[in-house]
Amino acid sequence: ERKKRLKELLAIAQLTEYENYYIHEISGGMKQRVALLRALACDPKILLMDEPLGAVDFQMRQMLQVQLENILQKKKVTSLMVTHDVDESVYMSDRVIVMSRDHGKIIEDLTIDLPRPRDRTASEYHEYVDRLTEILKSALSGGVYTQEDKDIMEFIKEAEHKKELEQKMAGAV
Repeated sequence: ERKKRLKELLAIAQLTEYENYYIHEISGGMKQRVALLRALACDPKILLMDEPLGAVDFQMRQMLQVQLENILQKKKVTSLMVTHDVDESVYMSDRVIVMSRDHGKIIEDLTIDLPRPRDRTASEYHEYVDRLTEILKSALSGGVYTQEDKDIMEFIKEAEHKKELEQKMAGAV
């Protein structure tokens, strides 16, 4: 029974051919999937994840988001994920709760009403990203900023600038 279960989980995570590999012999992305499989092995009804993709690069993160979404959908597992990545929250979530830095006060409770699989190129997708970005900007405005707050605001400015450039490039084509 355990062998059958292992094979099923490996197939879902697209790791079947790595069944007999040692952990040091596989890539960082594969290690992330193995960690997820370990959490799913006991058939949880709810999976709690704290920055599960925080330690991987941008391309790997996007690939793993697709695979993680696929795994959670196939296993029908409810998940609660902490992330500081606006795009990741829109891509992975049906509901995003934005919390304040002071005692976890809920600032916003936003339902993401987009079909799955999510299409990062859809205008509706970007509307949610923009809305969450605005919520975060407004939450950070008007106070004394820590260095982390300043870093977040700088990241938001850079993301807005990048979006403006992309829009200009799309209009020039």
